[in-house]
Amino acid sequence: MDVTRSGPLSRGAAVAASALLLASGFAGLVYEVVWMRELGLVLGNTARAAAATLAAFFLAFGAGSQVLGRRAVGWRRPLRAYGLLELATAAAAAVFLLSRGAVGAVDAAVFRTFGPAHPLGEVARLLAGSVPILPAAFCMGGTLPAIAGAFARDARALGRSGPILYLVNTVGAVLGALASGFALPSRIGYAATYGVALAISAAAGGAACLLDAVRPAAVPAAAVPPAPDPGPGRALLALAFLSGALTLALEVLATRAFAQVLQNSAHTYAVV
Repeated sequence: MDVTRSGPLSRGAAVAASALLLASGFAGLVYEVVWMRELGLVLGNTARAAAATLAAFFLAFGAGSQVLGRRAVGWRRPLRAYGLLELATAAAAAVFLLSRGAVGAVDAAVFRTFGPAHPLGEVARLLAGSVPILPAAFCMGGTLPAIAGAFARDARALGRSGPILYLVNTVGAVLGALASGFALPSRIGYAATYGVALAISAAAGGAACLLDAVRPAAVPAAAVPPAPDPGPGRALLALAFLSGALTLALEVLATRAFAQVLQNSAHTYAVV
């Protein structure tokens, strides 16, 4: 039986969707820099805060990409799915902002119970600070697969458009890192900077849903049975695992090294 899917993106809609992806990358890195700063207040160390932020973010981001990305192929309206994920990201990120008081209370209780350097206390502080990151990062993990489905319906088309979409998202992330590390906090503060990111995510989600509503009517997709996917081999999985481990370790070490120069955790993390 054929599956009804949204019609193709027009050139103008494709440009608009790319702008949304740029905004998504911007907001995502603003979140990450502010998360790192807040974790630094709990853990009291830039390198530890960077490691905790990266670990929590990529754990949830990867899980979201796997869980939501595998389902993205069957979504009939991927642009609307992207918009809903952006709105969910904004909502989950707002919960992190509201959880700061609870994290501070947990930190104080841990200090009274275990003291300043007990291993169990360090683990408790790490969990208290990083758990609020997980829901927003999980939702972010599904945004790129969702919007990629609006541009490409098969592997060949995704091979052409996927790198461009990733580039656009990364450029937005670079701008977000620089803005949250250097430009915005000195003028409006970190709380307002985080609020700007929340507004951008919510606006991108709403705009994506609106853009989906004015797209061409749904058209039936060809009923071609999907080819079996053998998946990556064990050697490729091992190489990917090793690459990720080395890259993130290098990022934490670079953050530690730059902290000696910039002497500001948010600046350091943003530069790296």
